[in-house]
Amino acid sequence: MNPQDLSGRIDRIEASLAHLDRLMEQLNDALVEQGRHLIRLQKRVDQLAESLEARDAASNPMPIERPPHYGR
Repeated sequence: MNPQDLSGRIDRIEASLAHLDRLMEQLNDALVEQGRHLIRLQKRVDQLAESLEARDAASNPMPIERPPHYGR
């Protein structure tokens, strides 16, 4: 293999490596953003669950009774 071929291969490898580094940074940024979004969604779900529990507790529903035709 002559030096020019070797130099061309090294250039292609360096270009590929630079592309992969850039892609890895983009994927990492996307993953971090998804993690933040997931945390926000989890907080919202928790808030909604607490709100529903508070509403259910405040409404004081009637106890569930077995219908008379079920017997004992």
